[in-house]
Amino acid sequence: MIRYFERALRRSGLPILFTSGFSPKPKIDFSLALPLGIQSESEIFDFYLVEKVQEEKIFEKLINSIDKNLIINRIREVKLNSPSIASLITHFKLEISFNKKINFMLKDFVLKKKDVGENLIELKDFIYKEEDEENKKIVIIRKDVSLRELYDNLKEFFQENFSIKKIKNLRISNEILLDIFDLD
Repeated sequence: MIRYFERALRRSGLPILFTSGFSPKPKIDFSLALPLGIQSESEIFDFYLVEKVQEEKIFEKLINSIDKNLIINRIREVKLNSPSIASLITHFKLEISFNKKINFMLKDFVLKKKDVGENLIELKDFIYKEEDEENKKIVIIRKDVSLRELYDNLKEFFQENFSIKKIKNLRISNEILLDIFDLD
């Protein structure tokens, strides 16, 4: 996807800032990559322009330079000296879908970390909010929980088909949970 968006930015005709060196590439900062098997409706990245362009024009040029199956929901200008948008994320909003209604609380779940032997993590310390909807759980969880380990542990525990989808990038600011695009 990184290479795809590098090419899309080149095709867009926007005045993109390129890295220096032997093989210049568009200057882009992506959020952390998702593990294989995790879906997303909320991937974000920063890119830099060498001159000011209206947001509507940027949006239009990007939409016209990507595949019609990819969706760009919105863009936002940030100040040049601002931290990367990905670094501002503190939580993810996840949708965990099952084939049938399953009664369990994720906050009662204990993750086994595979990289450090039998290190266990109680998810109650990482979950901000948890709700049930039909055959889904909507969970707001700290970004420092490994989505790969969450997926692997749930797969081992439930032995059935389910999916995890990241639906929002969030930040807690002054005890208020905000969508990353709503930050000032």
